[in-house]
Amino acid sequence: DEAVAMAVCLRVAAGGSVAGIGESALRALSKLDQVMPSRLRSQVSAVHDTTVTLSSATDRPVDPEVLMTLARATRDREHVTAGYVDIRGVASRRRVEPYQLVTTGRRWYLLCYDRDRADWRSLRLDRMSDVTAVGSTFVARQAPDAASYVRRAISSSPYPYVARVRYFAPAETIAGMFSAASVDIEPEGPDACVVTTGADEPERMVAWLALPGCEFEVLEPPEVVDA
Repeated sequence: DEAVAMAVCLRVAAGGSVAGIGESALRALSKLDQVMPSRLRSQVSAVHDTTVTLSSATDRPVDPEVLMTLARATRDREHVTAGYVDIRGVASRRRVEPYQLVTTGRRWYLLCYDRDRADWRSLRLDRMSDVTAVGSTFVARQAPDAASYVRRAISSSPYPYVARVRYFAPAETIAGMFSAASVDIEPEGPDACVVTTGADEPERMVAWLALPGCEFEVLEPPEVVDA
């Protein structure tokens, strides 16, 4: 099981979410394949032969040096400076306290405290450049849950319309109907939950929100309520 797990992880790494890692992962996979008994090699081959990696045209691999610099700075509580280009193409220089790396599989994010904006931010690693750990350290603040914060940021922040919708169904049921990166779900007891998500057009959002096939109530905004 451990050998198969390692081979699958290397196969995922070879998919290219981190620049330059794919070739190294394939070399390691080749070495692992040489020492595997034939029974395990057959199992791993079955996974490889039947799996493709789905990527978006907007996906860009992360510079491994950026990833490692941020990982070390996060561990050591060290201040970081970096160039950043936001979703609108606006470039800026950021001074941050790094708290946690979050990956959705194809993309990497950093939960950090922006010292100039005095607020928490979620930054995409593939939009960062000239990342430098400056040597000074910081005292850790009370940070939000990294996974929830990043999920909320990528499901809502990029869109002009952000809706809150109450579903009259358990949170676990609704979670199974949407991808984790597209919605933020807050349970409301055993039989209801509130979903926060974003979209470009209210009409398309409502059609998408109806997919679970259960009763729901749009709480806000007015444009989505009307739609």
